Amino acid sequence: MTARPTTWLFVAVAAAIAALGFAIGQIGEGAGFPVVLFLTFLWITFAHQRWGKTNG
Repeated sequence: MTARPTTWLFVAVAAAIAALGFAIGQIGEGAGFPVVLFLTFLWITFAHQRWGKTNG
């Protein structure tokens, strides 16, 4: 397991997800919301697998 990155990486990824969701939402009303949910789920899953704490 690698060392946990700084907070700025998490802020940058969250901002990128929000910006992409906003851009897609401008194309079709409500279209950005499922994209944000899906990308956030993927990011949380990836980050937890990569840097999550394990017990024992």
